[in-house]
Amino acid sequence: MSSKEAQMGSRSIVKVADQCIAIENPNDPSDDKKFTFDYAYFTDSVQSQVYADVAQPLVDQAFQGYNGTIFAYGQTGSGKTHTMMGTGDDHGIIPKMNEDLFRRVEAQSSDTTKFLITVSFLEIYNEVIKDLLNPSDKVLKIREHPDMGIYVEHLAELVVRDPADVTRLLDEGNKVRQVAATQMNERSSRSHSCFTIKIASKRVETLQAMTRQTMMNAKINLVDLAGSERAAKTGATGDRLKEGAAINKSLSALGNVINMLADRSKKGHVPYRDSKLTRLLQESLGGNSLTVMIAAVSPADYNFDESLGTLQYANRAKSIKNATRKNEV
Repeated sequence: MSSKEAQMGSRSIVKVADQCIAIENPNDPSDDKKFTFDYAYFTDSVQSQVYADVAQPLVDQAFQGYNGTIFAYGQTGSGKTHTMMGTGDDHGIIPKMNEDLFRRVEAQSSDTTKFLITVSFLEIYNEVIKDLLNPSDKVLKIREHPDMGIYVEHLAELVVRDPADVTRLLDEGNKVRQVAATQMNERSSRSHSCFTIKIASKRVETLQAMTRQTMMNAKINLVDLAGSERAAKTGATGDRLKEGAAINKSLSALGNVINMLADRSKKGHVPYRDSKLTRLLQESLGGNSLTVMIAAVSPADYNFDESLGTLQYANRAKSIKNATRKNEV
């Protein structure tokens, strides 16, 4: 529970038992809603456990040539950025993955196996894509290539050689990312961000005087979504109100895509192009990616409607089936 929620005298209405989350309706305590997921964590959970459960398996698969995505969804102030980035020495998923990644590169590199790691970092702010590693006024566009899939044209991709390189670029990008204070969150993310790690490997094998070269490519998208919000709660006006409207519109488009993909009885058009966010996540939702959704909820009774909505959102998303393939030549 946040300090603001505690100051308001909010009561916790969320209970976690194993993989089950129960949320109590504060207007009708007998009306519990229960949801079951692959993993469920309460406020006493530690970052290392979350990483081991949801992120480490994606890194395992990335080194086998499979794409992965982790995206964090929930209302503003619910802990998405804390889960993805962490605070201080309490590292979240992205810093932990950074260390894990280069440990594996060092362990698996040899005279016959070489790795190249590149990263990019972007934000979607008011439906405009901005490069956080090469800030400019240039308008970046999403393109699709038969081999590359969905990509952002002219987005900087920088080679990184050790964890320090990644940390430096993350810090640089986060400094220019759009954040602002609202009544719900002193540092509210006003944009969606996507930090992408690409892993390219080349393995040369010589068998009976014949040389065989195998190349694998994989990428991991680490997405921190701006929080869904209500203007009445955030106290947003002016630019903050405009930002909130853009955030909610893109999250609504994401919900429409999830609903369409989750309902397998529907065979119609999936509206990926309704927002920059859904277009960017096209491969992650129903495409060539192993995808993890992290649903962050507030335990406070004050946020019952938003927390219930997030859990229902995640409950639909778990029905989506992706079509993964190994990226090897």
